[in-house]
Amino acid sequence: MFIRRRKILLIISLCLVSFLLSPTVFSATQNINVNVTVPGASGCINCTVGDTVPPVVANVSSTPGTTTSTVKWIATDNVGVRACYFYYGLGGNNNISVTPVSLGSNYYSVDLTGLATSTIYTFQLFCQDTSGLNSTPLATGSFATLGGIVHSLTVRAKPEKRVSKTGGNDNVNTTLLIYDPSLQKTVFSKSISLNAVGSSTQYNVPMPVGNNLQAILKGESHLAKKIVGVNIVNGQDLTLDFTDNGQFELLAGDVAGTDIAPGLKDNFVDILDVSAEDVKFNSQDLIMDLNRDGIVDVLDVSVLLVNFNKSGDGMPTT
Repeated sequence: MFIRRRKILLIISLCLVSFLLSPTVFSATQNINVNVTVPGASGCINCTVGDTVPPVVANVSSTPGTTTSTVKWIATDNVGVRACYFYYGLGGNNNISVTPVSLGSNYYSVDLTGLATSTIYTFQLFCQDTSGLNSTPLATGSFATLGGIVHSLTVRAKPEKRVSKTGGNDNVNTTLLIYDPSLQKTVFSKSISLNAVGSSTQYNVPMPVGNNLQAILKGESHLAKKIVGVNIVNGQDLTLDFTDNGQFELLAGDVAGTDIAPGLKDNFVDILDVSAEDVKFNSQDLIMDLNRDGIVDVLDVSVLLVNFNKSGDGMPTT
């Protein structure tokens, strides 16, 4: 009886060992990569267990302006880049944080604004993959903002259909934009209030230095006018004549519509503008009073209707 029990126990033991050593059970107990949530200081979400390869940051470049700079780089990883982190400041004290944006195709960038002219800034950045691994070594660099100072900036423009008055009434509030086609972005913006004869001159104006730039002037109730091939040289005078030597007036009628930029409206004359004129009809409103005769009336509506369905020169959206 005792010997029989020993045989039974031996058979059970052999069966158990055979089961544990079977290929099915062995493969299921291997250390394989699976997505799990691993909370921690890194804030890692859906981390990949077993990943030991950190992301790589390369091709870091900066494009500085007078008071702006764009920094771009490439970040790659065998599993996937979760996020990038960017810090900048003065003298290596990189204490200002900016959230980078993904441009697609492994490219990332930050747009820095409100910088001081003729100033050297330092920066550092790193990226983190889905395993919570940070790129090493820390990517560092620096850039210097441009120090362009235009000795004098003169802007000339006249709004159309103004009724002649003693001393003139060609004054109009405008926004001047400088667009750099090579960067595909606006590098300068300034409010310009033209005087009674449609002119404004300011001195020692910080502006970006460059060639083949575009200057766009947008009136508060007028369509935009563009000048291409503008060259800005440090220390020299700059004249932007949107009248084409007196042969052009800013077209009136853009008094309403969703702004393409703060205060710039939609650069198109349509039914929204007609409706806005109607609301202010028979009142004194400097924006709606297109001919500036002191009253919003049928004459202003007729000016608008002449330009109905017209749009101004192309405005930058970046």
